[in-house]
Amino acid sequence: MKKQTLLTLSFFLCLSGCNTSNNDSSSDEESISSSDTSYSEISSSSEEVISNKDILLDEDYSLCLPLNDVSGSINNFLNEYKDDYEFYNSNNVIYEQVYKNNKLSNSPITIEKQDDVKYIFYNNNNHARIISLADGYGFTIPTSTTLQADFSLGTYRSKVYNEDFTLTISYEHSNPYNNWTTYREEWLFRYLDNENYYTQNDLSLLSTPKKSSSTFFDGYIVDEYNLMINNPGQIKKNYYNIATIRKNTSIKDFILLVMKSNKDMKEDFSDVILSYKEIEKKGSANNQSINDLPVIKNPLWNEQTSNYYDPLLNSSRTNWGAFTATLTNGTLVESQIKVSTAYKKFTALSEALDYDFDILPTYQHIAWDKKTQYYWPTSMANYMAQGNGYNGKPVIQMSYQFTDNNNNVSVANTTDCYTPMFDIYRGKDDTGVDYGTKAPYQNRYALKLKTFALDVKNYGYPVLFRLNNEMNSDWVSYCGMMTLLDPDIFQATWRIIYNVFEQEGVDNCIWIFNPIAKTCPFSSWGEDMCYFPGINYVQALGLTSYRDNNNNEVNESTFRNDYTLLYEKNNPVWNNYPWIISEFGCGSGGDTTGKLYRNQASQVKYINGMFNDFNNRDNNPYLQNIKGAVWFSVNDYSGEQVVNQYELVIDELKDTINALKNGLSKNKLG
Repeated sequence: MKKQTLLTLSFFLCLSGCNTSNNDSSSDEESISSSDTSYSEISSSSEEVISNKDILLDEDYSLCLPLNDVSGSINNFLNEYKDDYEFYNSNNVIYEQVYKNNKLSNSPITIEKQDDVKYIFYNNNNHARIISLADGYGFTIPTSTTLQADFSLGTYRSKVYNEDFTLTISYEHSNPYNNWTTYREEWLFRYLDNENYYTQNDLSLLSTPKKSSSTFFDGYIVDEYNLMINNPGQIKKNYYNIATIRKNTSIKDFILLVMKSNKDMKEDFSDVILSYKEIEKKGSANNQSINDLPVIKNPLWNEQTSNYYDPLLNSSRTNWGAFTATLTNGTLVESQIKVSTAYKKFTALSEALDYDFDILPTYQHIAWDKKTQYYWPTSMANYMAQGNGYNGKPVIQMSYQFTDNNNNVSVANTTDCYTPMFDIYRGKDDTGVDYGTKAPYQNRYALKLKTFALDVKNYGYPVLFRLNNEMNSDWVSYCGMMTLLDPDIFQATWRIIYNVFEQEGVDNCIWIFNPIAKTCPFSSWGEDMCYFPGINYVQALGLTSYRDNNNNEVNESTFRNDYTLLYEKNNPVWNNYPWIISEFGCGSGGDTTGKLYRNQASQVKYINGMFNDFNNRDNNPYLQNIKGAVWFSVNDYSGEQVVNQYELVIDELKDTINALKNGLSKNKLG
């Protein structure tokens, strides 16, 4: 559910690797192994293994060797890679790591135009020089060990780390504005410049920020923030250093650095910034190592959920649903359910369309307005759903969101800046007790998450569980701008709640990872796959792409155009997964009264084109993986005002209703 008018749409296996020597290998390149390990696996491991892992981020430190223990021949350091204070030439380089397309190479490599090549050089003074040929940069960072690297998302960002710090580097070139100020204030530092954000989330600045400084680094404009997450609890790296670096002649292209560490490294970070050097670009950044993600079914699923998922995965039919109103939580008697808004709207729409919906979507917030706590809608789910794919009843799709203010994070909101993400991440309860490395659900939201998990388990029937949808946006409380421009926090909190469910024995959840179609803010660091929590934590891909149609001009954009773009983006990575359009719609227009600028003819055209393709799936490859589709038929927002863009008003939009009815008639079971 969106808070603002929508713009139209990491696996990451958490790939990492580190070679320990330049020993001969039977192959030119060694594939990087996955370190995607669940909490249950970690808990059964030895203490030594636990000490070498960050359980929140799946960073394996066991291969980060002291620099005085490594040496080897240096073949790839060129004069253009040097900096001004640590790497003068190849004579003081003692070791190198060579990555080609996210694979660690022990042999000489060739570089073609499609290759993504990165080097890490080490010297005898405890420093590493990171070189990205595809993006054309070099940085020097202090380290006493070799580094692990994750270059699986080379198109979006590069990551290096050891037990002391994690540094993420992204080359940014997506600023749509003709000035820097608008971009930095709206889509980068909206919260880092807001005092309320620090106070409400228990964060502290460690130094006065640099804001578009032209005096710190000759020839470049630098923005820099140094801060810490107070009361870190189970967070091992709670110090953050964030900076952008751009030429003083550029308003579009810049480098974003995000470094988190287990101690204050602001002085070191300043040196990292000053070590930046532009080098000639060669090759091309790519994400090819994450193609063809394997599906990992949850072995704990109960029989009904397994029997629902397998046909869903292989179905040539689309399951349809429509969101009309949120199911009320708590215990209701049957008479109350029948007069509820959710029941009346859902059943009325089903009757108008002459279609028994396959999916019943609803939304819950972890809390709303800091007072009301929302839990599983036990009675309404049992009365209105209980579907399993075979019994003719709808399957629940639950969109669960880490927000306590209905995602009220618009540009205009400068006073309510709290996000639950930090408290879920840190492990701190309502009394201020720090639980450290105890069970991950023993935090401020322990009771909420545990109670919710047990309610889902007791429901028993399959649940399409859509956690924190549209995270790659700027309108939700769990977006990257609200979490220090660090999507790792999203991954960590996803895994925390996933493992709460596992620990409580939930055996009926199919987890949906659902970015918005087009990343907003326009960026590389905030792209969808940067948030992906790992293949052990997701069983379906969610899609969301809207057509607002909120004017009186005929909108020529089509369902086929929008979802073909998504198909082309997602198919290389997600071709083995079921895809569910977890919410979408084409508006009929309308101002805040819902009366003006109705474009029913354009809306009907969109729907007819959509069903022409759905009812001819064999000739439309872009639909092959789409196993579910949910129309968002309720009010939506334009800025801060409610409009009736997606409301399927049965007695007003008769042509729209008939178009949906005719299209769905060919999709009925039996």
